[in-house]
Parts: sequence; structure tokens; C-alpha cells
Amino acid sequence: MDSDTTSIVIYLIASLTIIYFLYGSHILQLLSLGRILDQKRLGAKHAVPLPWFIGLFVGTTVMTYLETFTLIHRAIVEFFLALEGESPFDASTSPSIRFIRCLLPIIVNMATDGILIHHHHLRSTSVEQRPAISKLLLAALFTNVSGLIGLFFLALEDKQDTLHFITLSISTLLHLLIGQHATRQAPIGVESDEKSSTTKFAGFGIIMQRGSLFPLILVVHLSITASSAGRWLSDVLPISSLVACIAQTMTVVRTQLEKNAECMEEVILNVSRSLEEGPYCDAKV
Repeated sequence: MDSDTTSIVIYLIASLTIIYFLYGSHILQLLSLGRILDQKRLGAKHAVPLPWFIGLFVGTTVMTYLETFTLIHRAIVEFFLALEGESPFDASTSPSIRFIRCLLPIIVNMATDGILIHHHHLRSTSVEQRPAISKLLLAALFTNVSGLIGLFFLALEDKQDTLHFITLSISTLLHLLIGQHATRQAPIGVESDEKSSTTKFAGFGIIMQRGSLFPLILVVHLSITASSAGRWLSDVLPISSLVACIAQTMTVVRTQLEKNAECMEEVILNVSRSLEEGPYCDAKV
């Protein structure tokens, strides 16, 4: 394959991977909403206000479909550019498309932060863990406000691509620091115990333990961006949100696997006990 075909294939693989985690995060949030409604029906109080969470769910829905459209649109543009040298869908300079691509990271961050905070509340039973959640929420709001400020400057300056990249980089760094600080006090998505691998590795354990695909996606994504210099706005996607989506997806999967392993150990233990007690039971009968 030539370089153009290779770049198209890499871009499609990265796009499909990103879409997979976006929809995975969206489905997890839908399940969370159902759990909140079920708890509310039983009369239990929930830490996250229902209207706020419904708003996050609606925002995530809009964001997911917009992001899907953006990725597919970009793939079509790359395809036509590689084959014919020009594209009938060359809307990369359209103000509406540029605004959506600037606004998407903020929407994604708000939605994924809401998911993490919500699941954190579900798993947190002690009052001592609540301050960590409050700090996480405040820090998330701070990063989203910083994104809005960056978006404002994007509308005023000509160097939109550079500022957009800087805004995303700062947001990514802050989100990693938020996860590092918050999970030191109360791990997100898993029980808080001393043997927890998340407690051991703190915030970076979310990436290392449950987000093993994140480095691959990051490398592929940055390689696409580097191969198309001057098109940061078109190619750089909300990396910090990918961390959150992947972490949340892997958290649920890993937690379920741990539960299945515990159940299997319990079954094996019960079977071994029954085998050991078998002769005794027969003699008693």
C-alpha cells in the first residue's frame, strides 16, 4: 500500500476504535440512568441529582452522534483526497465544523466527568470519601471553564489550530492530575481497600490497569496528526475524554471479571468442601 492508502486505513482503524469507546461510554451512562431511576422508584436517595444526570445523558447523546459524524466526514474527505486530489466534501474550513470540533472536547469532558462522579458515588459508601468527589467535580468544572475560555480566544485569533491543541493538552494534563489526586483518596469504580491495584497505582492505575488500549490509540492518533501538519483542529480529538471513556469501560469490565473470579473461587471451594464432607454425609445417612 502507498502512503495515502496507509494513512486512510490507520485513520479508519483509529476512528472505529474511538467510536467504539464513545458508544461504550454512552451505553454505560444509559445503564447508570436506569439504575438511578430504579433506586428512585425504591425511595432511595441518590447523590447525583436526576435532572443534572439526564442533562448529561442528553449532552452525551448529542456529542456521540456529532463525533461520529465528524469522524466519518473526515474519513470521506481523506479518501477523496487520496484518490482524486480533491474532495467534494471539503468543509474543513467551515466555521460551523470548526466550532463543533472546538466545542466537542468540552461537551465530552462534562459528560465523562459526570459518568465518573456518578459511578464514584455508587461505589462510595463512607462519608470520608465525599470530599474527594467534591474536589473532582470542582476540578472538572474548572477544566471545562478553561476550555470555554480557550474557545473564546479561538474565535478572536487566527492561530486557531495552535490554541486548540494547547487547550486540549492542558485539559488532558489537568484530568490526569485530577485522577491522580482523587483516586489517592478514593478509587473510582472499585472498592476502596488496601489491596486494590487502583490504590497502589493511584490515578495512573486507571490507565495502566484498565486502559491498556489508551497508549495504542494515543500513538495512532498523534501519528495521524503529525502526518498532516497544520490541521490540528481537524485531527486532534479530545484525548482526555478518551482516557475517561476507556477507563470507565475497562473499570466495569475488570470489576465484572473480578466478581466472576470470586464467584468461581466460591463455587470451587464449595465443591471441594462437599467432596471432603461426602464420606461423612454418606456414613451419617
